[in-house]
Amino acid sequence: MNGPKWSTVGLNLHEWQRVLIRCDISQTHWLTWHKKAALGRFTVIGENQQVGVPGLRPDLVLARGEKALILDVCCPFDNRMQAFQEARRVKEEKYAPLQLHLLRRFQRVSVEANVVGCLGSWDPGNDPVCRRLCSRRLCVSDTVAASAKIYRSHIGLF
Repeated sequence: MNGPKWSTVGLNLHEWQRVLIRCDISQTHWLTWHKKAALGRFTVIGENQQVGVPGLRPDLVLARGEKALILDVCCPFDNRMQAFQEARRVKEEKYAPLQLHLLRRFQRVSVEANVVGCLGSWDPGNDPVCRRLCSRRLCVSDTVAASAKIYRSHIGLF
């Protein structure tokens, strides 16, 4: 895969899932819908950058009053619940040091992994953060739209 216009002949569903998850183009799309959902109700402290702890770059760090939210998008290869739970656990462990750092400034800090399969499969563990930020329908529809956009760019339809 040397660029976005490589041949798609012979790719099966699992290979396309890998493309959608690993492609550099896709990372921008996953972050865009989180930011869109948070605008107006939260202050963006950091967007894909270090916020006090070297080496940690969550997708978004949001604040509202005395509460902060560390948000990172996960798009696991498998669409099984076990893969979603593992992806969430890994993200929560990864950002625990940043959570401790932000507790010096905020009364409550939560780490949320938003786990959505690249083909739109939904992790019910996303529901609490989506109630705070946006709707489940928005998350799924934007994920499917982003996946379609990435797919079209890879086969040269853009």
